[in-house]
This record gives sequence, C-alpha cells and structure tokens, in this order.
Amino acid sequence: NTVNPLVILSMLYTLEWIKEKGGVTEMEKLARIRTGLLYEAIRASDGFYEGLAAVGSESNVNVTFRLRDEKLRIPFLELCTKAGFVGIKGHAGATQRYGAHIRISCYVGATADEVALFVDMMSLFRNLRQS
Repeated sequence: NTVNPLVILSMLYTLEWIKEKGGVTEMEKLARIRTGLLYEAIRASDGFYEGLAAVGSESNVNVTFRLRDEKLRIPFLELCTKAGFVGIKGHAGATQRYGAHIRISCYVGATADEVALFVDMMSLFRNLRQS
C-alpha cells in the first residue's frame, strides 16, 4: 500500500503552477474564455455547427457539437488531424445519446491561443464547405 511518489510530485507541481497563474479563480476565468471562444464560434455559424449543450448548461471544460451535415464530419475530423487536433471524435457513451459529434476538451493546459487556432480552423472549414 505504498503511495506512488510520482503522483504526489505531479500534483505538487500542478498545484504550484495553478497558484503561480493566479489560483482557482484565475483558472475558472481562463476556462470561461477558452470555452467561450468555441461557443461563440458555434453560435455564429448559422447552424453549420450545432452545440449539444443547452445555453446556460454549457461546460467550462468540454465543448460538444456536431456538424449539421453529417457527411462533413469525416472531412472535418481529417482536417483537424492534419492541423494537430486529435482525440476529438466524441465519446462512445455520448454518441449513443447524441449521435456522432465532436468533443473539444479545454483543460487547464490548453491556452486561449490554441483554442483560437481551432476556432479559425472551424471557420475556414465552414467557409470552404459553404461556398
């Protein structure tokens, strides 16, 4: 029943990093900024992207959405992979409930700049497919 020292050390470094960045309050603020960028892009897409969470019930960590045209999902995921955004295919349990979807996780390590790059890619894909 020995405690794993790597887990304890990892937690220590993470908590120190959070403290250096302004603590939990700042982490929450940054989370809202990151996910807000995605929710705004989804809402501004005129239905091209459809958010799965009701407004007011949206997560500050995971943003889920689908493409209005299901046939575009695979090309969108391929573009995401080429751009370095992987592991966003959505999760099996939620797929049974919501259908095929995209799940973007904006955990503490993700920056607003990285999320903005993803939003730019969403915009580019939408513009290419709508014209």
